[in-house]
This record gives sequence, C-alpha cells and structure tokens, in this order.
Amino acid sequence: TDGVKAIEMAACEPFDLILLDVMMPGMDGFEVCRRLKQQPRTEAIPILFLTAKSEQDDIVRGLQEGAVDYLTKPFNSAELLARVNTHMTLQKAKADLVRNKAELERKNRELERLLGKVPLENEFSKKLCAIASNKPRKSKVHCSKPRPHPKC
Repeated sequence: TDGVKAIEMAACEPFDLILLDVMMPGMDGFEVCRRLKQQPRTEAIPILFLTAKSEQDDIVRGLQEGAVDYLTKPFNSAELLARVNTHMTLQKAKADLVRNKAELERKNRELERLLGKVPLENEFSKKLCAIASNKPRKSKVHCSKPRPHPKC
C-alpha cells in the first residue's frame, strides 16, 4: 500500500496497531507516521516501523515522528510478536486508565454534589468537604507521632 492509501485506511477503519515500512511509494513511512499522529482519530494508534532501513538516524527519526517501536529487516517473527503483544498490552492499559479516570471524575462530581447537600455543622463534615474539593483546609488538628497504647 502507498502512503496516501495507508492514511486513508487508518482514518476510516479502527486499527489497534499499525505496522509501517519506511520505504513506501508516494509518501515515505516517516511522513505517514507524522500525519497519522497529527489526526485526532489516529493519533493514539501505536505505530511500529518494520523496515530494511537500519541506520541509527532512521531509527531515531522514526521514533521522533511518533512510532512506539522500530524493527529492522530481516526480523525475527517471535520478537515481532512479542513487541506487538507488549504494545497491545500497553494500549489496553492506557485505555483502562482513561476509562478509570473518567469514572473517578464522574464519582467525584457526584460526591461533591452530595456533599453540597450536607450541612456543615461539625468539624468532620468540613474536613470531608475540604478533601472532596481538594482545597486546603485550615484546621486546628495537628498530626503527631502515634503514641503507644497505655497497655503496651
């Protein structure tokens, strides 16, 4: 596939990961990678270069353009599969973090809403609200080293 076609395909289909060669007709893989990383729909897709271009400058450029990995040909298929699995695991972990963060933010908003309905009559309620709103609180409570229990 040529570079322009690769960009069109990636924009239309949800890919989990892209294996990309540097040497492609029409547009090289570096430019394809750069453009994919500029588009909101494709910026998060991990890109692995798999190419015969093995010069250090090419490897560095590929990573600077946004690739998560760079393998040179000839390649070992077990190594390629291991790297693909690693990047898929990382991608899943990132998605889990984003989902968990959104859920935590939703729960925090709900907690703040509920705490807004609680009368602030006692010190505990004030502290709880301060913690929920992440605001520093002025308190007369001071932390000290725990004292041993009298029976110990």
